[in-house]
Amino acid sequence: MNPLSHTVTVPRALRWLLALGLASATLLAQAQTGNPPSTPPPAPAQPAPALGVAAQQEARCKAEWAAYAQSRRCFEACGSTGREGARNNAACGQCTDTPMPSCSEPR
Repeated sequence: MNPLSHTVTVPRALRWLLALGLASATLLAQAQTGNPPSTPPPAPAQPAPALGVAAQQEARCKAEWAAYAQSRRCFEACGSTGREGARNNAACGQCTDTPMPSCSEPR
C-alpha cells in the first residue's frame, strides 16, 4: 500500500495547535521584517442624512452671525474712538467688513 494513497485524519486538537503555530510564526516573521500585521480596512462610514430646509437656514444664519461677530471683534480690537465718538478704523486693513445678518440672532 502506498503511504500517500489514503487520507489521514488529524485530531481536532492537533489541527488547532498547527493553526496556532502557523499564526504565531506569521506574526513573528512580520515583527522581524518590520511589517505590521494586515488588518482589514475599516468599513466606510454611512453618509449623514441631508438637512431639511429649516435646518439649512438655521445653519446658514448661525454661520452669518459668527462671521459678523468675528468682524466686530476685529474692528473693535484695532480701531480707535476719537474725541467726538467717531470710530477710526484706518489701522484695520486686515479686518473684513461683514454686514449684520438679516436673520434673527441665534440663541
